Amino acid sequence: MNKAIRKSAVSVLAAAAIVTSFATVSAAEKGVSVQVNGKAITSSSNSISNGKTYVDLAAFSKATGIKYTYDAAKKTAVVGGVKLKVIVRGGHPTVSVRELAAAAGFSGVSWNAESLTATLKAGNLTVFGDAVSQNLGCVLTSRFAVGDAIVFRMKAVDAKGTLAKDAKLQVKLGTGETIDMVMFEEPGMPEDMLFWRGVYRITEDTHKGVLRYSVVAQSATAHGTFEPFNVEPSLITIVAADEAPATDDAPAAEESAAE
Repeated sequence: MNKAIRKSAVSVLAAAAIVTSFATVSAAEKGVSVQVNGKAITSSSNSISNGKTYVDLAAFSKATGIKYTYDAAKKTAVVGGVKLKVIVRGGHPTVSVRELAAAAGFSGVSWNAESLTATLKAGNLTVFGDAVSQNLGCVLTSRFAVGDAIVFRMKAVDAKGTLAKDAKLQVKLGTGETIDMVMFEEPGMPEDMLFWRGVYRITEDTHKGVLRYSVVAQSATAHGTFEPFNVEPSLITIVAADEAPATDDAPAAEESAAE
């Protein structure tokens, strides 16, 4: 009786192994895909092994811009200062998607068993800043007149409070226009003083009244949005040239700007 039970148990285990092996092969045949920020990373080296999804590290780096170092002798890779175990498939180093996501700064991974797709979830960026008048020497204001320029100044930091220097920031105006922001920095400027800057020039053709806007930030691993409070002092208002705001130190500011 005991021999029969043992024989039955061995048969069940063997069958389970065959099923697992078949599932892994089927997954490889169908193709495992990894989604990052709407981009699909497909590679014949992507695979499923022992319940883990592995992604082609070089293909991942090319799609996201996230750099890595690879030690072929030790079968390890380093991403974001974290050492990851590498499995070579089809001649390409692959790493666990979940371990890679954690090392690179993503907030997690979701899995779709039907499409064999692992989606890396973006983390959050905190975006904040202000809008100042160029004509008034970068004075904070919410009223801008024809002939002036709105200077948007923004920062984007990750969950650790670190400046997301690889992020791309854009100002989305209520007019449908988009302004690409650039990092403003000068030689020797401390990192905590760096910020992104975008300029919008106001002409006679610019619609008068409230100009709504938002700022979106996107890095390889995270995204964030800024919108001003929906109250009059925080909203940008465009006025005619003869309604230009003035301050006591405006002339000095203009002279300094001219220099």
